[in-house]
Amino acid sequence: MLTKTIWKKSSFICALFLVAFIFPHTLFAQTRPMVNIDIIPENYAPNEQVTVSASSFNIQIDSAEIEWFVDNKTFKKGTGVKQIRTQAPKSGATKEVRVVVTQKDQITEKKITLRPETLDLYIESIDGYTPVWYLGRSQIAEESVVKVIAVPDSFSAINGDSNRVYTWSKDNFKDPGQSGRGRQAFVSKLSPFVNSENITIEVGGTAKTIVLKPYSTSLSLYEYSPLVGTRFEKELSGKLNLTKEDVTFEVVPWFFSALDRNSSGLSVSWTVNGLPTKTQSNRSFLNLRKGSTQKGTADVGVTVKHKERTLQSNRATLNIDL
Repeated sequence: MLTKTIWKKSSFICALFLVAFIFPHTLFAQTRPMVNIDIIPENYAPNEQVTVSASSFNIQIDSAEIEWFVDNKTFKKGTGVKQIRTQAPKSGATKEVRVVVTQKDQITEKKITLRPETLDLYIESIDGYTPVWYLGRSQIAEESVVKVIAVPDSFSAINGDSNRVYTWSKDNFKDPGQSGRGRQAFVSKLSPFVNSENITIEVGGTAKTIVLKPYSTSLSLYEYSPLVGTRFEKELSGKLNLTKEDVTFEVVPWFFSALDRNSSGLSVSWTVNGLPTKTQSNRSFLNLRKGSTQKGTADVGVTVKHKERTLQSNRATLNIDL
């Protein structure tokens, strides 16, 4: 009984292949003819020459009558004309390319729109601390959160940009959650122990990649005066000749992932000659007082560490002549 069943199945499969061989169009009688269009290069610049090609899996396109239209005007036609070369429009403009394939009185068509853009990419660390008086942007530090903003040169700040579709990728992996219509910004936290990360944006037929390279965090030391406040005009480094009996130092961390320099996420520790010292309630300050007869040198150091992002750490030192 089993042998008989296997024989029937084998006979049916053989018959099916025989029909497909003798009448190849029978199996595809219910399949709608389709035409695909490809563009080379896939990502093209404004005014660049591009090749537009037509292909099909169920149309004998080599023997079909093909007519190409560019912006609704006949561009080229003939038998088996599978590709054309045309110039991409200027940045922000569009050009419609349409192909019409006719075979045995059956017409199939497909169209695409060429829309190149010139893109500018801007980056900033959105969690990196900088002093309030600092006018520049925060540098990207290890493990910091970075925002990348794509601005086409035809972007209108008044009308917004809700029509363009932005596709973002990180190290060649697309991020559908942050891609879509009007999604100009991409936010990412840098992975630890990497030298760089590539962020790619695709808009229309244009793609651009920016390489994110993290910088080290840094510290600056200043003198604090009860009368005039922090003397930001002069950063302290190297050797310092202490002519006063009382001095207060202030440390400013740069680019750490913190809302302010006294954030609970930062650990601040001061040392004098290698020994830990007690600080005031504000950990950014250290007050030193020397005796009137005290002479010699002292090494003052301060270390700032992020409690959760281990790569964000730095140390600054001063050598003081008493």
